[in-house]
Amino acid sequence: MNKKHRCFGVCCLILILILSFAFSTSAAEPGKNGGNMVLVSGSYMEHISLIDAKGNTLWKLPQSDIEWEEVNDADMLTNGNIVFAARASFGSRVYMIKPNYVKGSGYDILWSYKVPSDAENHTCQVLPDGGILLCEAYSGYIRIVELDENGQVRLTLGGEDSPLPEWPYVTDRHSQVRQIYKTKEGTYLVASMSKQKTIEYDAKGNKVAEYAAGGFTAIKDQKGNVIVAGGDSHSITCFNASTKKVMWKINQNGLGNSIQLGFVAAIDVKENGNLIFANWGGHGGASGDAVIEITPPTSISD
Repeated sequence: MNKKHRCFGVCCLILILILSFAFSTSAAEPGKNGGNMVLVSGSYMEHISLIDAKGNTLWKLPQSDIEWEEVNDADMLTNGNIVFAARASFGSRVYMIKPNYVKGSGYDILWSYKVPSDAENHTCQVLPDGGILLCEAYSGYIRIVELDENGQVRLTLGGEDSPLPEWPYVTDRHSQVRQIYKTKEGTYLVASMSKQKTIEYDAKGNKVAEYAAGGFTAIKDQKGNVIVAGGDSHSITCFNASTKKVMWKINQNGLGNSIQLGFVAAIDVKENGNLIFANWGGHGGASGDAVIEITPPTSISD
């Protein structure tokens, strides 16, 4: 696999869709001849499915098999296995499954991780060594968790007894975080859903930087600049890697008359430097396409 993009939250009526773009997969059956695929799941949707570049459904998992209310992150490994973060009123779980691509349906559950009952989890980043990154959101605090390739906890940072430095106190666990992101430097970017801040922590949980924007997620581009998908702030903000100051920002109407930013969800940087992001309308304010690719601006746009 040459490059695999993380999951995207997209608006479809009142649903949040999660799209994961996988490129030239050689190990996975659906991509043995190369080409783009889209892994789709969502909030209150009836299935998770893998769709090819022509819109054909290659594989589908019905909600009736594994109950969920929302799936705010899903990802495909290089071997074709799929991991997804499922949340329901009765709890959160992360599942690693081996889909039956030949049949077009069916799967084997390789493992599942049960999130503590007083927490939610909405993220499942696949790490380069096969581990999975989670973030458990509790009332008043969060806990960063890494699982190994077998779904066993191998690392935790934060928690009630050793809270992460300067993480904002939020009583509503559902308003804590969505996707968090581990960088190639081994740090963790954690964007607050309800506060305008993103904090970067090192491998020991020490705060190393703070950025004055929060929302759905934060990532880094090829130069180490931090890009924050602002959720309900209707914006995308880029911070300079060295100065931590705003390099550029796209506000709600900054892309022209045909596009208006709503809830800006997942975002990714392509190899050519372009951005792909999800423009969800579930909280209002969005117009135009649900998945948008742009060339990054160089200044603040209205």
